Amino acid sequence: MLTLGIRYLQGVAVGSHGEHGRVEWPPHPARVFMAMVAAHYQTGAVATERAALEWLEKQSAPEIHAPDAEPCRVVTQYVPVNDKAGPAKTQMHSLPLTRHRIDRVFARASLASDTVMLHWPAAEPLQPVRDALAALCGKVTRVGHSSSLVQMWVADSISDGLQCWVENEKHGTERFRVPREGTLKDVLDASFNGEAVARYCELKISEAEAFAAEAVAKKRSDDAQAEAKAAKAASADKSAQKAAKDAAKIAKAAFDAAEAVRESIEQSLDTDFPLGEPRQDRPRISTYASYARTEEITDQSSAKGTVFSPHLSIFTLERVQGPYRSLDLACTLALTDRWREALASHANDLSPGAQSLLTGHALNRSPLQTAHVAFLPLGFVGHLHATGQLPGVALAFPDETVMPTDVRRNVLRVAARVCEEGLKLGRLGVWKLAPSTMARPLETLRPATWTGHPEGATQWSTVTPIAYDHHPKAKDKAGYLAEVAAMISAGCERIGLSRPRTVIPTPVSAHLGAPPAHAFPRLRRKDGSERRHTHAILVFDEPVRGPVTIGAGRYRGYGLCRPMEVEV
Repeated sequence: MLTLGIRYLQGVAVGSHGEHGRVEWPPHPARVFMAMVAAHYQTGAVATERAALEWLEKQSAPEIHAPDAEPCRVVTQYVPVNDKAGPAKTQMHSLPLTRHRIDRVFARASLASDTVMLHWPAAEPLQPVRDALAALCGKVTRVGHSSSLVQMWVADSISDGLQCWVENEKHGTERFRVPREGTLKDVLDASFNGEAVARYCELKISEAEAFAAEAVAKKRSDDAQAEAKAAKAASADKSAQKAAKDAAKIAKAAFDAAEAVRESIEQSLDTDFPLGEPRQDRPRISTYASYARTEEITDQSSAKGTVFSPHLSIFTLERVQGPYRSLDLACTLALTDRWREALASHANDLSPGAQSLLTGHALNRSPLQTAHVAFLPLGFVGHLHATGQLPGVALAFPDETVMPTDVRRNVLRVAARVCEEGLKLGRLGVWKLAPSTMARPLETLRPATWTGHPEGATQWSTVTPIAYDHHPKAKDKAGYLAEVAAMISAGCERIGLSRPRTVIPTPVSAHLGAPPAHAFPRLRRKDGSERRHTHAILVFDEPVRGPVTIGAGRYRGYGLCRPMEVEV
């Protein structure tokens, strides 16, 4: 067993990954590993410490025990940059000096407690390795930004009152960066390229010294040649002329030697570094593991579930540019359709089966008849001050009998690629998706809010309207509503639920903040005609577990229901 403790000395964590305005919490194991590697190199690169790091990177992904965290308000700050040629733009207070400054943001979170633990329950390091890790932990001063000061140690036990994240490929909803075997050598060392940079710097210093030595030798040679000529012209003493001539030859030989040294160094530079200064990149670890909170990974539930897994993969939605500060539920179709297209465009390296589960179409372009990935809008509803805005979205995966764990992992890998690029939604602007990794997310961004897992719920109401599977044929209103209710009941059976006891079609949602049905664009059939849709309230005899998404648009965000009695 191995446990590493990290104490944030200021009670604040500062650090981000991929997006400067979003704090990374809990800290990814890869971030802690890089902090240990940095301390290793900054303190002499002791061989025993490197061996301990190589042992550590071979271990499985650790458990993460972290406290609740509250993101702090992001403030733009202006910091000076490195000096460069040319006029600067900003005057330094009252001094007649100027220095260019650039805007920066530093994402931070205030912690409920100051301690984080990384725990490897199956790791059994030998005593020399444990001692080396303990010595290395004592050298770590920060995890993340330079202002994120920490104390780190090898702990004997795990602190109480911390939330636990564990690696779980089956139920994992978050992707955390982790080190793997070879990370130190193949990723960090290769990116930093320290040996090549040091060699290049040594050669450049030697070249500068050789230039200086050559210039001095050249001056001495020229002076000796001039003295020899002057002695020959001004004196008849043969011995004096010979001495001056010999001195000139010696000075010329010294100059030739200095020139040869310089040329040799330049040749080494041309041979070893034909492209000039070697590249040195900021080290980045891009290996991920799926994590889930321990309370979210249980499969034990007395409530009947749908064909979808209750373990949603949730992403926050943030504006990059565009005319709107936020999107609302009425933008569901534009958002989910573009998201699905973006995922499909990055899925060329997936297996045909995985691509079908992602896009919902078989290889012959025909629609799949089995469950596949659904795209869900997580609107801010059900609150007194709800606005219907979209703080996030989610991927709902079929259960493991339809989507194996490895396929689920590959789809999440594709989703990570889309997160890096963002979504271009035309007139709605450009929006960025990011995995929701906060220890205490908004209620809207909690899977249990939408699924009722594990207890389930008996009363559900739509947040987005249910698109009709077919057009009702009844002429009178009572018959029309009865036909719509029967169609919704059949939709419940289609996703694995029993028929509800009561179905009440309504023009508005029972959840405060959800727009009325007429505010949503209608789905279009292939022939160009439009599908009608309606909100509804569903009451089941027994609790059922979500996600409950019904109707013709259930994979595109329409027909999404939320429990009316769930407690989280």
